[in-house]
Amino acid sequence: AVGIADHIALCLADEERRQTEQALRESERRLNEAQRIAHIGSWELDLTTNRLEWSDEIYRIFEIERESFGASYEAFLSLVHPDDRSTVDRAYRDSVRMKTPYEHVHRLLMPDGRVKYVHERCETVYDAQGMPQRSFGTVQDVTEHTLLAQREAARIKQLKKLYEFSMMLSGDPAVIFDHAVRMIGELFDVRVVCLSQIVGRELHFKSVYVDGRVIADAGHCSLDITPCATVELSKKLQTFDRVMERFPQASFLRDHQAVSYCGFPALDSAGRVVAVTCLLDDKPHEFSDEEQDLLRIFGQRIATEIERHRHVVEQQRVADELRHSHAFIRQIIDTDPNFIFAKD
Repeated sequence: AVGIADHIALCLADEERRQTEQALRESERRLNEAQRIAHIGSWELDLTTNRLEWSDEIYRIFEIERESFGASYEAFLSLVHPDDRSTVDRAYRDSVRMKTPYEHVHRLLMPDGRVKYVHERCETVYDAQGMPQRSFGTVQDVTEHTLLAQREAARIKQLKKLYEFSMMLSGDPAVIFDHAVRMIGELFDVRVVCLSQIVGRELHFKSVYVDGRVIADAGHCSLDITPCATVELSKKLQTFDRVMERFPQASFLRDHQAVSYCGFPALDSAGRVVAVTCLLDDKPHEFSDEEQDLLRIFGQRIATEIERHRHVVEQQRVADELRHSHAFIRQIIDTDPNFIFAKD
């Protein structure tokens, strides 16, 4: 009877253990699922053994397999973006030394060159003597949120620059053109910006921005051998990759080792393309729809300035001709021996 009772007790204990293990597995499953949905992983670092344990979600965030991770603090640091590594290390060690919570946003460099942003938090537990024992923390993938904030900040910067450019739309056109190419180069982070006026079938390089420097009146070339001819023909913004291969005769593309090209037109009030501004880079460069809209606005502003300057030049020509005519008549009057009079 005692044997049967012991057997029943063992069976009950075994069943209770199985239920406990099942509940634990279910709890872990729910935790992993919640971490996956929230893109938040948890970690624990044993500071006495330097053993680092990650949850499944951190492996997904870092895009590495569990078997390939060294499971140490140094192995984690090696995955941090090289430009952020020393800052992350210093911030974490300071938090442990000063017994303060750790919180930091930093970059990860993926094997394929992509960059991710993560937000880390942790706190450290100390023993009775105040020696650090374990750090517990979380890692959250904030790449999408960070890139969205960066794009919004860039958009605000672009709009401010565009407003600044609009406010100075008067004065010496050479100064305005120089200012325009510098703005465009800095706003869109490209190596070269060339603002070219179309004269007949030639491009006259009025202002060229190259790696932070601006060059005025940088020469001219035939329009028809350049990608700018497609902009002039279509009257629309055009982009090209591997542009040197497509337009091998355009020497200015080779001069700047251009890989990507984006050109937009400046149309006068009669709808004629009077100038083309092109952006060149030595690597592929994509322009969002919003950025293309901004470039079109720059094109309108440039066209307005070219047309205004053209009117000013024409007015000056007429005034000069009138002045010469008056001077000629005055000379005739002064040298003619006959009297001249006028009667109303």
